[in-house]
Amino acid sequence: MGVTREQIIANTEVDPVKGCWLWTGSLNNGGYGNMPDRKGMAHREAYKLWKGEIPEKAQIHHRCGVKRCVCPDHLVAVTRNVNQWLNRAERHGAMSWEHLRQARLLHGLVGKRSSR
Repeated sequence: MGVTREQIIANTEVDPVKGCWLWTGSLNNGGYGNMPDRKGMAHREAYKLWKGEIPEKAQIHHRCGVKRCVCPDHLVAVTRNVNQWLNRAERHGAMSWEHLRQARLLHGLVGKRSSR
């Protein structure tokens, strides 16, 4: 039997400011939540439970910028390159998530091959 929504919720506390569901279980060296018994990363399991399967080769980006967050509304599947770009842009305050969404930079990028 796989991970359930109840297991995810039981291991979180809500940040009243940002609305993040903060993982209260163990964290890996990178600061991401670990599922009990090493059954995966908490944010990836949360994405699958609320949004469906993760596309092949996709990474899960935290729109809130909080690695411990497992809130499905804060998680989006993107390519590795987009994830890296977003992380750099967010660290440097280059652009808000809303500007990126409006610019449609993320739509349709997962699963498509580069034209290179």
